[in-house]
Amino acid sequence: MPRRAGGLALRAYKLSKRRDQDISAVFAAFALVLDGDRVVSARIACGGVAATPTRAVATETTLAGSRWTAATAEAAARTLEGEFTPIDDMRASAAYRRRALGNLLRRLWLETEANAHAPTRAEQVSATDGIPESFADPAQAGRGGVLHRWVRAHPEEQRRRDRDADDVDE
Repeated sequence: MPRRAGGLALRAYKLSKRRDQDISAVFAAFALVLDGDRVVSARIACGGVAATPTRAVATETTLAGSRWTAATAEAAARTLEGEFTPIDDMRASAAYRRRALGNLLRRLWLETEANAHAPTRAEQVSATDGIPESFADPAQAGRGGVLHRWVRAHPEEQRRRDRDADDVDE
């Protein structure tokens, strides 16, 4: 097996109703070779948005040779959102699939940029794990249900969640 290239940012994301043993509504795999803040090469494969898993060639072209910045990631996300013509089915609408692809590329940016500190995933914990009530889903709290909390919560994200919670309380 060849050694992994230096500067390789490799991520694969699956969006489905269940974590395991479920067909993906959307799947994306990203392989970016970064040299400092420059994208040397990009390979992107997407599933659930075409008849078979397909490379996102236009988005790869947008990224290759560019600086890996928020603006580049946003431009590439918009390109990716328009690159495929997915179908509506029981797993997801076409609009959801397009938007999800762009958001997965935005997530890649958040996880790989130089100051990666934004929350990118939620984890499941049981109600007995001593999670503060502020993290609990009120509908599930105290009933042994699954609670969610953000991992590595970014201060701006926490402020947004606090504002949203204040709006609900009113």
